[in-house]
This record gives sequence, structure tokens and C-alpha cells, in this order.
Amino acid sequence: MAQANKKSVYQTLADVDCSLHIEKKGKFSFVSWVWAWALVKQNYPDASFEKHVFTDNQNNPLPFMRDTKGHTYVKTSVTIDGHTLSEVFMVTDSKNNSIPHPDSQAVNTALQRCLVKTLAYHGLGLSVYAGEDLPVLGEHGEELNEVINKLASATTTDACDAIYKSNADLMKRLNASEVAEIKRSFTNARSRIAAQETKQAA
Repeated sequence: MAQANKKSVYQTLADVDCSLHIEKKGKFSFVSWVWAWALVKQNYPDASFEKHVFTDNQNNPLPFMRDTKGHTYVKTSVTIDGHTLSEVFMVTDSKNNSIPHPDSQAVNTALQRCLVKTLAYHGLGLSVYAGEDLPVLGEHGEELNEVINKLASATTTDACDAIYKSNADLMKRLNASEVAEIKRSFTNARSRIAAQETKQAA
């Protein structure tokens, strides 16, 4: 019976409150890799990660791979409780634009961002990425991204309600998929906060 009630890795990490460790760079939100890894190790001391190494056409080992146009990618894998997930991440600037032929500092930054995103696949801070791809949804993508980031950063249900209600006019201008994204983010934010309040009351 105890085994049947055991929470999965995803359920455990999705319940971890990352709100105090969310930082912003431009219009993008992220969790520092230092805090992300610390939060994972607190719950899973045996967790491990790998930064993949590739070989170029001269057999040099490099921590990145590059296409013929100079766009560069890194890869990380994270193993938690015997389950491994991986992510391939493009080396980008602060506006999330690809950096052709990046320097070592940019590659190192991309590796750390890739690690945090791989941790998100395991459940940690996944809501931070909720609006990551939303600008492609339509002409109001930037406004939509801002609303979802606000909901992801909200710390009370009253704040969630206020954000949702204050964007009623925007939602009238959005398409069905975009409205669904806001509703999903609103529901997830309220559930996250309610779970946190329950823990604090226990």
C-alpha cells in the first residue's frame, strides 16, 4: 500500500516551490542552475547529470555540436531515481536569438540553461517554461507571454485572480489556443499555490 502511494519523481519535483528562486533576464524568466540543482539534490541525493561531449571533424572533443551555418547546440542528461531525460539546447543571447560561432562563455551559459531545462522535464520549475514558445502563436504573443509569466510568479490565489481578471479584454482578442494557454496557466498557478498553503498549514 505504501508503495502504491509513493509519489513519482515528477510529482515530487513539481511540488517544489521555486518561486523564491525565479530570476528575469529581459522578458524571460529562469531558475538559477545553482538553486535548481540544490533543490533536486535535497530530494534526490543520488541524482546525477552529464554534459555531453562531441567530436569535431578533426577528432577534437568539444562540449557542443555545430551545424553548417554556425548555429551551436549543447546537450545535457539528468538521471533521477534511475530515470534519465535529455535535452538539446541552442546557444542563444539574452533575447533567445541564436549566436553563430559563440565563444566559450556563451557555450558554458547554454550548458547551465540546458541543465535547468532538463531538470524541468523531471518536474522542477516546469511552470517557468510555460510561455517559452508562445510568441509564435499570434500577433498578441508578447502580451500573452507576459500574462503567463506573471501567473507563474504569483504567490497568492488572490494575485492569480487579479491577473486573470485584469486581462479579460486581452483574452477577447486572442484565439482559442491562446485563451486555453492562459486558462491552463491560471489553473496550474492556483493549484501550485494551494498545495504550498496546504503544506504550510500542516
